[in-house]
Amino acid sequence: MLTFTSDTHQYFWNSIPVPSVTQIIEDAGLSSFDKVPWHILKKAAEIGTYVHKAADLYDSNTLDFANLDDFLLPFLEAWQLFLKETGMKILQSEKKLYSQKYGFAGTLDRLGIIQEEEALIDIKTGVKSISHGVQLAAYEQLCKENKLTEKRRLKRITVKLKENGSYSIDSYKDRSDFAVFLNALAINKFKNKLR
Repeated sequence: MLTFTSDTHQYFWNSIPVPSVTQIIEDAGLSSFDKVPWHILKKAAEIGTYVHKAADLYDSNTLDFANLDDFLLPFLEAWQLFLKETGMKILQSEKKLYSQKYGFAGTLDRLGIIQEEEALIDIKTGVKSISHGVQLAAYEQLCKENKLTEKRRLKRITVKLKENGSYSIDSYKDRSDFAVFLNALAINKFKNKLR
């Protein structure tokens, strides 16, 4: 059984710690923020967390707009605009999944249907990274393995929500992304043997 501890961002499979998609990518150095000051990273992470939570509450019709921080409103408006303009039907939201085949876990942001095509969506508030395609490929594997989709391939996109209420979309089609993730996973496992 998969469990998650939010304060340490740690996944457990049958009480045994397992690495997350994000940890694996960071461990391999695919998303390095070494040159970014800690206080900026911390603030960016907090913004991302709050935006994700607001979007999830909105999608489940449980968002209390009266108590929504004004700072989050433009990000939420961007998400609403994306949903309206794409007509996306949400199938899964903030779903925690485990790969028994490979031994990793992760939380996919959204699985949905856009123009009759199944799409895996990752919500972003920060800068574009080469690791995003790799991250989405890992989530695609989790969706297939956990039978959330019958499709051989999913459309993989990031939706960047902006402070001005707009959004941008990046699509990831490189089929070598999952091979890169598996190499990152091998690095993660090797490093953990040394610890």
